[in-house]
Amino acid sequence: MGFTKMRINLLYFYEALVVVFAACLNGILVGTIVGYAMMLQMNLLMDQTSSFFFPWVQLLEIFVLSLLCAFFSTFGPATKVTSKQIASIFRMS
Repeated sequence: MGFTKMRINLLYFYEALVVVFAACLNGILVGTIVGYAMMLQMNLLMDQTSSFFFPWVQLLEIFVLSLLCAFFSTFGPATKVTSKQIASIFRMS
């Protein structure tokens, strides 16, 4: 109550964006740690020297796609909710 329709849509979008970015960062962190550990293990067991490579282009792609997914997953439901009257929204839950 008291928010404009655009502000409510942005609020849903920001919430989805935080959840998606948190999941992306957790996945990237775990994947990087596991990949680095596997590289160290391969260097130790096979007596080869290889360097660690982090895919920066894929990182950018992940964040851009997560931004798009957060927007498209909240745009429809948020506009559907904001098109209704406040009293009918309260009765929905």
